[in-house]
Amino acid sequence: MRTVFATILVVCATITTAWGQQTEARRPSVSVLLTKIQSPEEEGVVEAFYQLRSSPTALRNSAVKAALIDLLDRENRASDQMRRAGGAGESEGDDEYMGDLVSTVASFADWSNPRQACILVISGALPAEKYAEHAKTSIPCLLTRSKSDLGLERRQAVELLVEVLANKKTGLDSTMIETCKQVIKMALRDPDDGVRIGTVHALAEFGGEDMIPALKQVSISDPYVGKESDGFWVREYATQAIEAIQQRASQH
Repeated sequence: MRTVFATILVVCATITTAWGQQTEARRPSVSVLLTKIQSPEEEGVVEAFYQLRSSPTALRNSAVKAALIDLLDRENRASDQMRRAGGAGESEGDDEYMGDLVSTVASFADWSNPRQACILVISGALPAEKYAEHAKTSIPCLLTRSKSDLGLERRQAVELLVEVLANKKTGLDSTMIETCKQVIKMALRDPDDGVRIGTVHALAEFGGEDMIPALKQVSISDPYVGKESDGFWVREYATQAIEAIQQRASQH
């Protein structure tokens, strides 16, 4: 990603003091700021974003909206590339910048547009309820991500899919719901230990009784063995998930 925490603090401080005190007329022109955020060079992108974000007038500009959507898309791709290269992920400052960028784009995005919806899904930074409200465009993107060759992407996609599917606002038809459930069950047999663990944890928190048979199979056959002990951790997690689901069901 583009920045370290110190850079973000400087940017935020600059926006809060200098830019916050200026009038719209004294800001750099929208065209200048657009050039900066559309540049392949890293320098000035974050600062230009915060300057545009602080201007309600700029955020009503269709060119600015399109540029910020493209910026989020580029940041998502950069994050994916970093993960593939074995990077450690974003710093605290990057998280703040990305959170601000995602929330800004979400404030004007067209959720009926599959590309825009998928860009927001890939960011994964919005509450699951938001994705559930727009399930018809967010679910297909999650299903695609669940097939990624990168285990972390599969895990994140399935975890969010479990939570979205538990929301009653999705309005999905029975065929799509069944497709989602099959993907979740497949994740319980994923070759990546992290995907299986993440799926079990998500089901423990949001899963329904229809997932108990699949979890029972995990509880007796998952091959993962803890490195520091001989315990079958995923099997234990699956048993706990079944108990959590049964407890939720008894309360309704």
